[in-house]
Amino acid sequence: YSVYPSKLLIPYRVALKKVFKNPQNYLVALFFGLAMSPWVSYFGVWHIPFFQTTYHVSHQEAFIVNVINVIAFGVGAPFFGWISTRHKSRKRFMFLGIIVALILNGCTIYVPSIPFPVVGILTSLSGFFISASTLSYAMSTEKNNPTAYASVFALLYVSALFFRMILDRVIGYIFTSALQSRNVQNFEDITINDYQTSLV
Repeated sequence: YSVYPSKLLIPYRVALKKVFKNPQNYLVALFFGLAMSPWVSYFGVWHIPFFQTTYHVSHQEAFIVNVINVIAFGVGAPFFGWISTRHKSRKRFMFLGIIVALILNGCTIYVPSIPFPVVGILTSLSGFFISASTLSYAMSTEKNNPTAYASVFALLYVSALFFRMILDRVIGYIFTSALQSRNVQNFEDITINDYQTSLV
């Protein structure tokens, strides 16, 4: 069963060749990987301990902000899909979202004097704007035949996983080196400076 009219479908091998011959697919995958891997690594692993260390809040308070960030991401994804369709421009909103998210995250990481409630707002807004990266899926479907959608999405996932793997290794190395330089082994001894260095 297929939701697409048969006249839109072409043989899979033909569609797959077109996917790999289209340079835009690689550029979109690169953008998606570079945009999503830091967000997943930071908010999935280091977000809560970073808040606890930097802003001296409880695990529950940091967890709540982390959850709100994910909810904001879920709200932002359909919003950017709608507004980019209305303005007939995907790239503009993709880059706008990433730039704003970087600025907001930079404030929460490198300006630790900000009150934590404000940090929660900035973090939520960053999750909202980083969701513009999901427009990569829309661009992938608009530039390829339906037969090869799964293959195009695989490029996005492979790119995200590849950069996530590299980023985790780099962050882990920075943390381990910092702890060894102070002759400690507990990750609870990671300092604000360690976080700021690793999250550059």
